[in-house]
Amino acid sequence: MVACVVLLALAAGCSTQPSGEYTVKQGDTLRRIASSYGLSTKDIRKLNPKLQLLTVGQRIRVGTAKRVATNPVVQATGANVSVMAESSTNEVMPRRTIIEFPELGAVVVESHFTPSFDYPDDPKTFIKRPYLTCSSPTGHELCRIQFLESADDWEKRPLNFAVVHLPQHPTPFIVVVAVQPGGSDHDFESTVVGVVKGMLCDLIPEHPHSNVQGAFCVGKFGKDHRLGALSLNFIWEDGVHYQSHRYECTVYEWTGAEFRKKTVIETRLAYESWKDAAKELGFRCETDFGELLLPEYR
Repeated sequence: MVACVVLLALAAGCSTQPSGEYTVKQGDTLRRIASSYGLSTKDIRKLNPKLQLLTVGQRIRVGTAKRVATNPVVQATGANVSVMAESSTNEVMPRRTIIEFPELGAVVVESHFTPSFDYPDDPKTFIKRPYLTCSSPTGHELCRIQFLESADDWEKRPLNFAVVHLPQHPTPFIVVVAVQPGGSDHDFESTVVGVVKGMLCDLIPEHPHSNVQGAFCVGKFGKDHRLGALSLNFIWEDGVHYQSHRYECTVYEWTGAEFRKKTVIETRLAYESWKDAAKELGFRCETDFGELLLPEYR
């Protein structure tokens, strides 16, 4: 069995709400609704036997469960992870923090959203594409990483990032996730930023993409705890999103200079959860950075 860093969310002191029914909001998924009430997707389906697709404003039964409180700040087993800011479904907010790198000293990490005028006939119509910058405290830009460059509409695209400190690894990594919201699915684009030979670099230049029931994981894998990343996606065959699917997993291995694609493997069986799919493939990982950083879209 392959082991991965396990991240545990801390419970917050926010209020819970009475159970009974839940009204579906933009960006909700069945898995996210279920987990927010401490239920499984099977539990939700049993309570709502005619449920097929989720629509905004739809009411679904959640039984006697109470909503589970969560906090965007997390504590890690085997790693220290800091989430820079809680994301918002209503407004794209820039995020900024200062990270200490042993090789570089203080680095200012910040998310940005730049209009890209792709429709010259209508200058009011633009695409807000997110990007991340790393700069010195004096403003000298050390790296700039674009996301969702192939997006084809003008919806807002949230981006969030986390700083990951792994045991026996001298320098932190920045895990970045951006999302292109869609109708029945969302496109999550992820990467890892780190220092190589004294320079901050995009360590997965191809930027793995995952869908709404997929995952992006980073951790130390295997008996020898080799650093790597996983990108999981369900394989669209028959049925709807919220049924079981087979999964495809792209495995990236840390070489000391990048996370290099090692292999792509598929599950033999169909699963509702990416975690179960990962287990079949020999990986045990509890944290999807897409859900951690942009939870309202998973």
